[in-house]
Amino acid sequence: MSPGRLHERIGELLARMIFAWIEEQGTAITSTGSTTMWSESMDRGFEPDKSFYILNESAARVSDSFDASSDPPPDLD
Repeated sequence: MSPGRLHERIGELLARMIFAWIEEQGTAITSTGSTTMWSESMDRGFEPDKSFYILNESAARVSDSFDASSDPPPDLD
C-alpha cells in the first residue's frame, strides 16, 4: 500500500526538522532515505520511510549497501 499525502507531508516535515536541528548542532548526518535494511540471518528486513545515521554517520558513508552482520542500524528510522 502506498503512503498517502498526509503521511508524506508529515515525513518531509520531520526530516526538515531533523536536518535543521543537526545543522544548528554542527553534527554530521547521513540520510539513507528508504533503503531496505535486510538481515539474512533473520530472513527479514525493514524499509523505513526515512532513516538517518548520526552517531554512526561515518559507517554509513563507507558502503552503498547494508549488511546487518557488520553494519550498525540507523540511529533514527
